[in-house]
Amino acid sequence: MGKSYGTRLTPELTQQLCERGKGKLLTAGEIKPQGAGYTVELSVHDCRSHRTLSQQRVESKDEDEVMATVNQLAAATRLQLSGDSGYPPASPAPLPTTSLPAYKAFLMGATLVHSQPQQSADLLRRATELDPNFAEAWSWLDIADNMLGETQRESQDLTRAFALRNRMPDNLKAFSEARYYLAVTGEIYKGIDALRSWEKLEPKEFPPHNLLGINYSDLGLYQKATDELQQAAVLFPSEELGYENLARVLLEQGRYDEAENTLRRIPKEEPDPPSLHSLKYSLALLRSDHAALDRERTWMTQNADDLSVVSTQARIDLVDGRLDSARQRTQHAVSIARESNLKESAANALLFLADAQALFGESTAAHKNCSDAMKFEGSKSVKVVAARVMAFNGEGREPQQIMDGLMHDYPLDTLLNGVDAPVILAASQLRKGQADQVLRTLEAVKPYEFGRYAGLLPNYRERYLNPILSTSADCGKLGA
Repeated sequence: MGKSYGTRLTPELTQQLCERGKGKLLTAGEIKPQGAGYTVELSVHDCRSHRTLSQQRVESKDEDEVMATVNQLAAATRLQLSGDSGYPPASPAPLPTTSLPAYKAFLMGATLVHSQPQQSADLLRRATELDPNFAEAWSWLDIADNMLGETQRESQDLTRAFALRNRMPDNLKAFSEARYYLAVTGEIYKGIDALRSWEKLEPKEFPPHNLLGINYSDLGLYQKATDELQQAAVLFPSEELGYENLARVLLEQGRYDEAENTLRRIPKEEPDPPSLHSLKYSLALLRSDHAALDRERTWMTQNADDLSVVSTQARIDLVDGRLDSARQRTQHAVSIARESNLKESAANALLFLADAQALFGESTAAHKNCSDAMKFEGSKSVKVVAARVMAFNGEGREPQQIMDGLMHDYPLDTLLNGVDAPVILAASQLRKGQADQVLRTLEAVKPYEFGRYAGLLPNYRERYLNPILSTSADCGKLGA
């Protein structure tokens, strides 16, 4: 209908939607203060004739009873409309929460989850504090913490949501199960199976297509990822996230012009989030689009107090070889993250700097930043990246110890066992000059080596950082 995603459903607009969708009934309700309590009204109208079919009013003595009162009123209205007035009153549907303040915080948090994830996380966390058994709030909090890069909090959210999943509607239950396998236990194929089952049940829902696209990309199955994300974009043309993820997958395949055209299809109703500007910068860099690069640099300068923007600027400095500037920006990003209690974001900023320092030969500084990162946050993802950087920094025992501990804690994690463990072991073998063993170890990575998760580490990084293989390859090239 040409309306933006956040458009309020007024009675007039709802009537238009009902007529357009060939619906039969529409409802309208209101909750009004009355003394110490509330009056709850609910009316039902015929979509075509506008005739009022039901109009009921009940009272709730206080705020704590409002949710249950609304639910009972809905059940009574359903019974009246069915014409079975001779039967006992219908049982109310299960409530997501009995706490009105928790539900209000949940609704506000869910609305902000993509545009303002920090505010969303605060509201959703408040909802779970008001009602610890509010399953849907835990599930949405997972999304907000994921967008903030706080994977340890995300894992805790998902574990709570998974335990409460039988309280959820079927679609959200399927979402929580899939996300639990993907992000907590790391069973990526089990998670994909859950998403495909959900997709068959509800082929026109956005989340299963979107999540399948992301996880196929992690595995390196880019055509499957593209197909799923294209479906998501077609089904939800007003959803910015679908276009962003599709453009990212196209970029990863080297289809830069298609990625650019995809970004142009994003509806310009809300300001672009920092993640989208980061993607636009990467794409402009790859396409040598200097005008677009200037626009993105200007935007970043104007938004330099945002944590993700500062982190992106630090990465740009590292790519450009400006190590001193990158150090300063990284420290600024760490300060912002710590002030916002985003410990994992602070750790990730240090790890990206440490990775570059290892490449530049600053081994002592790289080791210190890895150690500091793990002091900030001991999540699985932080430990994995720290172990990788330490391994490529020439450290022997500590990265292997970290990886051994992770494999013990996450024995079913597909990518931990299929990518991280063999890559770190191979780095250790390289330092010992065991080139043949390295090649055998890296056989395990082949199914995933071109995926987003592996990030070309098995193909490029091992050779680049190891003088043994570099010398052997050069000799072979020269016919030596």
